[in-house]
Amino acid sequence: MSFPFKDLTFLGESFRIYGPSVEDRYFQILHDDMEPEFIRFCRSFVRPDYICLDVGANIGVKALIVAARARHGRVIAIEPGPSIVPLLALNMQANQAANVTIEKVAIGNRTGASVRFKEESAFGFVSDTGVEVPMTTLPALAEKLDLPRVDFIKMDVEGLEFEILKNSLDFINRNDALVYFEFNTWTQMTNADVQPKEFAKWLLKNFSHVYMVNKPDQDEHLLWKLTEQEWRAILYHNCFHSNFVNDMVVTNAPWRLEAAHDAAVLEPSQKAAQGNEEVAERAAAGAERDAGGAELAALRAERDAIRAQLEALQNSTSWKITSGLRAIGRILKPRS
Repeated sequence: MSFPFKDLTFLGESFRIYGPSVEDRYFQILHDDMEPEFIRFCRSFVRPDYICLDVGANIGVKALIVAARARHGRVIAIEPGPSIVPLLALNMQANQAANVTIEKVAIGNRTGASVRFKEESAFGFVSDTGVEVPMTTLPALAEKLDLPRVDFIKMDVEGLEFEILKNSLDFINRNDALVYFEFNTWTQMTNADVQPKEFAKWLLKNFSHVYMVNKPDQDEHLLWKLTEQEWRAILYHNCFHSNFVNDMVVTNAPWRLEAAHDAAVLEPSQKAAQGNEEVAERAAAGAERDAGGAELAALRAERDAIRAQLEALQNSTSWKITSGLRAIGRILKPRS
């Protein structure tokens, strides 16, 4: 069977990406350097020798981006969808990604079990209906593959992120892992019965470093660091600014973020300073606007006073008595 493909560029390199069909909604939106914030993150923080897990790899676009950065490391592309796995394998083969290993399994909170998986293009998820697939945990998978460590985890599992992160917290901490995942309030509620408020609070309580990933047009800094009190900021930004989808980064090993730190990470102190500058600029603009308004009001008051004086003069007895003399004066006035 032949599949449609697109020749795309990521990280300055060319890739051939095969998709299920030309009508597939994910395949249709693929374009050069899509998701530039993920590309920038990989450039800044994924090191050449990293061992990486791509949880929810789909057809492998991000697995290829990570593999191109971790050239001397290893990428485990994890995808349970039976109709998607052959395309994932085809894309790894077509792009000679020899450092990528494919695991056909769902990640969850238990191992040795089977679950149902609903396939929906790039948006498949563990569900009550769908095809039957095996499930395992991240620690069990790492043990099975005899991985010496795990440096970086990318996760996009359509709402199951909270369950996996809770189950894998000790594993993440033992490996000092850096985790990049999707925070999607809609899929959390509809696919996994997760309360986004609980998830946001849990993240800030269990990770010393929690970041929201900025879009390129939102801020020059890639990562916006959140304090433990800012769970509302996560939900507000997600619901009102990001159409329910934010990428987030968490870790308890801040040294993972040392590369390109100054250019990529916005710390709370910088955020406060930036906020103070914005407040000062708004105050200055407001003062200038108020000064201009006061000047205009003064001119209008002066104009109204002159009009009132003129009206009072025109209505006065002396003005009426001398109106005839003024008319004669205009007639006798010499013409130039």
